[in-house]
Amino acid sequence: MNDSLRAGETRGYLLGAERGQVMMVHAITWPVRQDEAGPVAATVQVSSAADGRELTMPSGQGALWWGRLPATGDFMVRVSASGPTAYTLAVQIPRRLSAGGGDPTAAIAGTAPSRAPVDYIIEGEGGQTLAASLRDGDPATLHLYGLDDGTQLAALAERRKLWAGTLPTSQDYVLSVVPRDEGATYELTVTLR
Repeated sequence: MNDSLRAGETRGYLLGAERGQVMMVHAITWPVRQDEAGPVAATVQVSSAADGRELTMPSGQGALWWGRLPATGDFMVRVSASGPTAYTLAVQIPRRLSAGGGDPTAAIAGTAPSRAPVDYIIEGEGGQTLAASLRDGDPATLHLYGLDDGTQLAALAERRKLWAGTLPTSQDYVLSVVPRDEGATYELTVTLR
């Protein structure tokens, strides 16, 4: 969803989801006018609609929120910014990848519906080797981090096409395909051994 905020304004969105689902919320900001130097950063907060309790996440506040939902019900997503900004809000319940057992490799071809990251989850054990890659010509990069502890394996700013290494702990890991533009096509290959 594309929207905008005036300085100091907050906008809320209500959605329903189920207990135990992983939810990812991205607020990607853009300059309001073409002549602006850069966008104002947005902050995303998620709370239970039933009791107003804010849900926390490992890395604190920012333009990205992720976590496991504690109950089935309605949740309020709030986006705020200190100055005027336009943004794309993407809320996802990511697809869970299975790369193990008889076939340790999963390959996914997709098209980004917006400029927001497309997220996938994979369960990994400490000591396992994980490799994730995008094709060289794909107009997208990777962001890879631990869901529970927020450990950055492939930081967003690194703009990687490939990450391979040993997983530090047992947890779910988030593989984000970050498209350059809406409609970007990609092929993600993930191997877990």
